[in-house]
Amino acid sequence: MSSRLADRLIAARHRLFVGRAAELDLFQSALAAPDLPFCVLYVFGIGGVGKTTLLREFARLCAQLQTLAISLDARTIEPSPDSFLAALRRALDLTPSDSPIQVLAAAPYRHVLLIDTYETIAPLDA
Repeated sequence: MSSRLADRLIAARHRLFVGRAAELDLFQSALAAPDLPFCVLYVFGIGGVGKTTLLREFARLCAQLQTLAISLDARTIEPSPDSFLAALRRALDLTPSDSPIQVLAAAPYRHVLLIDTYETIAPLDA
Protein backbone atom coordinates (compact mmCIF):
# COMPACT_ATOMS: atom_id res chain seq x y z
CA MET A 1 0.00 0.00 0.00
CA SER A 2 1.23 3.46 -0.85
CA SER A 3 2.33 5.68 1.99
CA ARG A 4 1.27 8.89 0.22
CA LEU A 5 -1.90 10.29 1.75
CA ALA A 6 -3.24 11.32 -1.66
CA ASP A 7 -2.84 7.77 -2.98
CA ARG A 8 -4.55 6.33 0.07
CA LEU A 9 -7.49 8.75 -0.32
CA ILE A 10 -7.85 7.86 -4.00
CA ALA A 11 -7.86 4.16 -3.13
CA ALA A 12 -10.45 4.68 -0.38
CA ARG A 13 -12.72 6.69 -2.70
CA HIS A 14 -12.41 3.99 -5.35
CA ARG A 15 -13.37 1.25 -2.87
CA LEU A 16 -16.52 3.23 -1.99
CA PHE A 17 -17.46 3.88 -5.62
CA VAL A 18 -20.42 1.79 -6.79
CA GLY A 19 -22.50 1.69 -9.93
CA ARG A 20 -21.91 3.59 -13.15
CA ALA A 21 -20.46 0.48 -14.79
CA ALA A 22 -21.86 1.44 -18.21
CA GLU A 23 -20.29 4.91 -18.04
CA LEU A 24 -16.95 3.52 -16.87
CA ASP A 25 -16.97 0.87 -19.61
CA LEU A 26 -17.77 3.48 -22.26
CA PHE A 27 -14.99 5.77 -21.07
CA GLN A 28 -12.44 2.96 -20.76
CA SER A 29 -13.25 1.62 -24.23
CA ALA A 30 -12.86 5.12 -25.67
CA LEU A 31 -9.45 5.47 -24.02
CA ALA A 32 -8.35 2.12 -25.42
CA ALA A 33 -9.70 2.69 -28.94
CA PRO A 34 -7.16 3.48 -31.67
CA ASP A 35 -9.53 6.15 -33.03
CA LEU A 36 -11.67 8.06 -30.58
CA PRO A 37 -15.37 7.19 -30.96
CA PHE A 38 -16.25 10.69 -29.67
CA CYS A 39 -14.51 13.92 -28.73
CA VAL A 40 -16.92 15.07 -26.01
CA LEU A 41 -18.56 12.97 -23.32
CA TYR A 42 -21.08 15.10 -21.47
CA VAL A 43 -21.96 13.88 -17.98
CA PHE A 44 -25.07 15.49 -16.57
CA GLY A 45 -27.53 15.04 -13.75
CA ILE A 46 -29.05 16.76 -10.76
CA GLY A 47 -26.83 17.98 -7.94
CA GLY A 48 -25.59 15.25 -5.63
CA VAL A 49 -25.97 12.37 -8.09
CA GLY A 50 -22.20 11.75 -8.24
CA LYS A 51 -20.92 13.56 -11.33
CA THR A 52 -17.76 14.79 -9.57
CA THR A 53 -17.10 11.32 -8.19
CA LEU A 54 -17.53 9.83 -11.67
CA LEU A 55 -15.03 12.36 -13.08
CA ARG A 56 -12.56 11.28 -10.39
CA GLU A 57 -13.03 7.68 -11.50
CA PHE A 58 -12.41 8.76 -15.10
CA ALA A 59 -9.15 10.39 -13.95
CA ARG A 60 -8.19 7.17 -12.15
CA LEU A 61 -8.82 5.17 -15.33
CA CYS A 62 -6.67 7.63 -17.25
CA ALA A 63 -3.82 7.10 -14.78
CA GLN A 64 -4.15 3.31 -15.12
CA LEU A 65 -3.95 3.60 -18.90
CA GLN A 66 -1.12 6.16 -18.78
CA THR A 67 -3.28 8.86 -20.36
CA LEU A 68 -2.82 12.44 -19.23
CA ALA A 69 -5.96 13.66 -17.44
CA ILE A 70 -6.29 17.41 -16.98
CA SER A 71 -8.93 18.28 -14.38
CA LEU A 72 -10.52 21.71 -14.13
CA ASP A 73 -13.22 22.87 -11.74
CA ALA A 74 -15.25 25.44 -13.66
CA ARG A 75 -16.46 27.03 -10.41
CA THR A 76 -13.04 28.70 -10.27
CA ILE A 77 -13.10 29.91 -13.90
CA GLU A 78 -14.78 33.04 -15.21
CA PRO A 79 -16.84 32.26 -18.34
CA SER A 80 -14.41 33.97 -20.71
CA PRO A 81 -11.91 32.52 -23.18
CA ASP A 82 -8.97 34.25 -21.47
CA SER A 83 -9.94 32.90 -18.04
CA PHE A 84 -10.45 29.39 -19.39
CA LEU A 85 -7.09 29.42 -21.17
CA ALA A 86 -5.39 30.76 -18.04
CA ALA A 87 -6.88 27.91 -15.98
CA LEU A 88 -5.75 25.39 -18.57
CA ARG A 89 -2.30 26.98 -18.61
CA ARG A 90 -2.07 26.61 -14.80
CA ALA A 91 -3.26 22.99 -14.93
CA LEU A 92 -0.56 22.20 -17.48
CA ASP A 93 2.07 24.19 -15.56
CA LEU A 94 2.79 26.40 -18.58
CA THR A 95 4.21 29.90 -18.68
CA PRO A 96 1.85 32.84 -19.36
CA SER A 97 3.19 33.11 -22.90
CA ASP A 98 2.55 29.44 -23.75
CA SER A 99 -0.56 28.53 -25.70
CA PRO A 100 -2.22 25.55 -24.00
CA ILE A 101 -4.09 24.75 -27.20
CA GLN A 102 -0.86 24.54 -29.20
CA VAL A 103 0.88 22.54 -26.47
CA LEU A 104 -1.95 20.00 -26.34
CA ALA A 105 -2.28 19.83 -30.13
CA ALA A 106 1.46 19.15 -30.48
CA ALA A 107 1.52 16.47 -27.77
CA PRO A 108 2.40 13.05 -29.19
CA TYR A 109 0.12 11.32 -26.71
CA ARG A 110 -3.60 11.20 -25.96
CA HIS A 111 -4.97 13.42 -23.23
CA VAL A 112 -8.33 13.98 -21.57
CA LEU A 113 -9.77 17.24 -20.31
CA LEU A 114 -12.19 16.72 -17.40
CA ILE A 115 -14.26 19.80 -16.59
CA ASP A 116 -16.39 19.67 -13.46
CA THR A 117 -19.36 22.05 -13.08
CA TYR A 118 -19.15 22.91 -16.79
CA GLU A 119 -22.54 24.65 -16.73
CA THR A 120 -20.90 27.66 -15.05
CA ILE A 121 -18.82 28.32 -18.16
CA ALA A 122 -21.48 27.29 -20.70
CA PRO A 123 -21.41 30.79 -22.27
CA LEU A 124 -18.10 29.68 -23.81
CA ASP A 125 -19.99 27.25 -26.05
CA ALA A 126 -20.67 30.04 -28.53
